[in-house]
Amino acid sequence: MRIFADYGTPVIVIAGSGIEVIGVSLMQRINYRMKEENRKHGENAMCAVEVNGGSCVFRECFFSSDAGMACKVRSGASPLFSKCVFEYAKLQGLWFGSSSTGRVEDCSILACTEANLQVEARADPVVSRCKIFESFACGVRVTDGGKGLFTDNEIFRCVSANVRVDDEAEPIFRNNYIHDGRMEGVSVLSNGLGLFEKNDITSNGASGVVILSGGDPTVVRNTIHRNRVHGLHITGDGNGIVRDNDVFQNVLAGVYIETSSNPKVSHNRISNGLGTGITVADEGEGLIEDNDIYLNKLCGVEVKSGGR
Repeated sequence: MRIFADYGTPVIVIAGSGIEVIGVSLMQRINYRMKEENRKHGENAMCAVEVNGGSCVFRECFFSSDAGMACKVRSGASPLFSKCVFEYAKLQGLWFGSSSTGRVEDCSILACTEANLQVEARADPVVSRCKIFESFACGVRVTDGGKGLFTDNEIFRCVSANVRVDDEAEPIFRNNYIHDGRMEGVSVLSNGLGLFEKNDITSNGASGVVILSGGDPTVVRNTIHRNRVHGLHITGDGNGIVRDNDVFQNVLAGVYIETSSNPKVSHNRISNGLGTGITVADEGEGLIEDNDIYLNKLCGVEVKSGGR
């Protein structure tokens, strides 16, 4: 079954529990040219499906929107999305806000103009075993105090960072495969926090992990390899704990620290890079201890002029 809505109205609005939608295509179309400056975002954005409360279920459904978000979840709602596809949204594919929760399992989220999946405003969903890919912006963005548990997902081939965490967001990313982005694998900035544990971060067009502008994540037990710039790049007042990671075969430094950044880097294995193991430059500093640094093409640890 396919259900269309035109002129920017939602296909369906749910504000209660006990509702289950199975095998339906829910598509919002817009039959006039909307000026970008008139397009609303966040809570006020147009959407194909709006979940405003309660605990509903969507199974094997398809969501898309030419006008805004494919699906918006807010107002404390706690839906389940299972084996659904969110595709070709003008804004986000799936958006969680205003303290909503819920589960997203075995879904595909792709090819959206903004983040494929965005979590903000104290929302805290569980996202597992999904494929999140080919966004024209970020694959996953967690912002504005958002949280969320992201486990066993594949996040790849996005135009911006595959994963972006900012504005005091504090998610958990565990056991994800984050690869082949055009830019960073993971970017934590603007006072973003969070835990990144046991992820495979590889083959991204820039660095595997970038921490900047007050970003302060915990990065532990990840495999960070074959990225086209640094393994980890900590810059512009970046902080964070970097512990017990395997960092290898990156094109430049395994870990590059600069511009007033001050991370704690310990118990990592940093090897086989085409550049240095660790570089500290341009007023960068940090606590660096108990790492194994070996078989890098250039020196193991380099402290450049201005590094501390």
